[in-house]
Amino acid sequence: MAIPCNVDAFGSSSGTFGSLGKEVDLSSQIDGVSQTFVTPDAFNTNTLVVYYNGVRQRTGVEITVVDARTFTTSFVPETGTVLVAVYIPL
Repeated sequence: MAIPCNVDAFGSSSGTFGSLGKEVDLSSQIDGVSQTFVTPDAFNTNTLVVYYNGVRQRTGVEITVVDARTFTTSFVPETGTVLVAVYIPL
């Protein structure tokens, strides 16, 4: 059985967390200096998944969860790039 190459990983019926998950574009927080990012709502800290320019970052390696709304990156995202957080809200 073939797997479609363009599946919606964040859709409401399937994907990372199905209908429970929330996808948030945090690109507006990128300033070329900061490594700390804040989500608009609290999340289950065990569910955070971060994508930088579409590439999944590893929690505990590139991403460190600070609290239920904040995480840091081990790198400084460049201005004009994309940072997306996916998580299950509390």
